[in-house]
Amino acid sequence: MDDRYYDVPGIGDVIVSRHAQERAGKDGISEDVFTSVLYKGQHLAEGQDIVWRTGKGIRIVITLDPGPTFDCPLIKTAFRVLPPASIRRYRG
Repeated sequence: MDDRYYDVPGIGDVIVSRHAQERAGKDGISEDVFTSVLYKGQHLAEGQDIVWRTGKGIRIVITLDPGPTFDCPLIKTAFRVLPPASIRRYRG
């Protein structure tokens, strides 16, 4: 997996943390799926500094302002997302 991606829509250049690379590997997320979701996935904001990219059963968490040690946004983690559990109607 690359450690930097360029011109991500709505974000710009991003760096991938070692933790995100390891977690994606453990969850069996291929580089093709990771790249596809990063560039084309659903964009969700969680506060001012955190955004998610989701799709194809994975979530990528990005910190927009990771501090002075990084020159661009940081992908903190990436992991598989389980589909929501179905709710059965109680028939008491």
